[in-house]
Amino acid sequence: MKRFVSVLFVLVLMARSGFADGFTDELQRLAMQTACIGQYNGAQTGNYALGDPHDYYTPGDIREYLTRTSGSRTRTQTFFGVCFDYAQAAYDDILQRRSHYEGLGMQRDGWYIAVATDNSRQISLYDPVSRDEATVIMNGVPLKLRSRQNVRAHGNATNHAWLWVYGNDGAIYWIDPTWTDNNGYI
Repeated sequence: MKRFVSVLFVLVLMARSGFADGFTDELQRLAMQTACIGQYNGAQTGNYALGDPHDYYTPGDIREYLTRTSGSRTRTQTFFGVCFDYAQAAYDDILQRRSHYEGLGMQRDGWYIAVATDNSRQISLYDPVSRDEATVIMNGVPLKLRSRQNVRAHGNATNHAWLWVYGNDGAIYWIDPTWTDNNGYI
């Protein structure tokens, strides 16, 4: 009996650690929500030959959720854009609900728009700011450089943007709803 209880305890402990926590679940929800409200527009990259990738997620996939979150409005704001627009939409969601994210485990003021330009071995972390505070303007958005990180962007990506989020436990999360949408998985 003692052995059975010990084995059961270990199995419960292992099963518990195999699942995401509330913060990770919320970041997954954010990736899917952003993918659903955005539609990638390759023409805005200037490379018209690429065409637009298939959108695996659409507003209809989570329409009941979007209806609930629209509040007193009768619409959900969607966008046509590129990776920067997806990153900014996710950034703005966290900005609007920051206390919720912080309560789940995000570091205070711990989220940024991450950009890999022509160097796939270094990314820059930015916050949207007023024009007076901006160190750069990307995609028409004034941004302030907060730091550079010597890490390799996934897939050696260049000219790409996503969200970079710090957890209270020291974990760093890369949320890329553009790739979520283009590859069909979160």
